[in-house]
Amino acid sequence: MRSADAVTAIRIALVFVIAYLIINFGAVNPLLQYPLDAEIVVLLMLVMFGLDNLDGYFATRKNPSLGDFVSYLGKEIRGKEQSKSKSALKPPAYGAALDIAGDRITEYTFWIVFTYLQIIPIYVVLIIMTRNCLADALTLSKGKTFSKMRSAFGRVASSHMSRALYQVVKASTIIYLSLVYLAGWPLWIGDALVVVAVAYSLLRGAAEIYEAWV
Repeated sequence: MRSADAVTAIRIALVFVIAYLIINFGAVNPLLQYPLDAEIVVLLMLVMFGLDNLDGYFATRKNPSLGDFVSYLGKEIRGKEQSKSKSALKPPAYGAALDIAGDRITEYTFWIVFTYLQIIPIYVVLIIMTRNCLADALTLSKGKTFSKMRSAFGRVASSHMSRALYQVVKASTIIYLSLVYLAGWPLWIGDALVVVAVAYSLLRGAAEIYEAWV
């Protein structure tokens, strides 16, 4: 198994661990008599989202190093295009699909968890699932990926800056909603973040669907 795929697998496993902790230990447990510390969940989530960048790094480097990863991460945060190492091995056909699957599992798991905990309404999950199914199906039917988008509208969604910004929005929303349940943070801010995250997701999905038709 490639290092990038192993990181993706660990990231997916961590998603389920975090979801289990939130659901089972977020409120006062009658057996343990104390709630799960919010700091633990936030730390695990930061690791989880960090692994999303780490698998991308391993996929583009044959000889990874800590210094090179720090430079790579800095460019990711600033939304700059990443150059692939010339010595990097050609990724298998399933590599990109596995990474997308990890993103989808992360999204669906937490949206469903927050719905189960009655923090967000069910239609948020339905909108996200419908958007992803349509965009993924139409994009794959044309054999296109984010990196192959050519239209001006498509590049709005596929640009490195756009993807980096969406990662920040999604991560911020998921972490904040967890704190709404675990630490009693104001729900209205979480609602605002959900609106932004869903709107941004729909915009990028519209760009994908448009790209599939041109």
